[in-house]
Amino acid sequence: MQHVEAPEVLLRGLSGVQEECVRVHELCLESRPNLGVLPSEVCVLCDLAQPTPYWTIRHVGGSMIGAAAEQISIVVRTVVESKASSNVLRYIYTTG
Repeated sequence: MQHVEAPEVLLRGLSGVQEECVRVHELCLESRPNLGVLPSEVCVLCDLAQPTPYWTIRHVGGSMIGAAAEQISIVVRTVVESKASSNVLRYIYTTG
């Protein structure tokens, strides 16, 4: 347990906020990489810590490709987040 406590203390000192309970239900779907090095992902998250849980869909795209991507030493990926209604799981299962 001491290995977990040290980073926790450091993170709490960096953020300057009190400890907060986070309860998230997450379902991730990952595709194989087509154009880039990294696969793209679609994640469906539900924040269970809220009085009325709400859903979020997060799409993390594949890595940037092309001449510009070869000139930088980091991986750049697009991230798009959208709020969704409670029937989002039925939608995800239906679309496959």
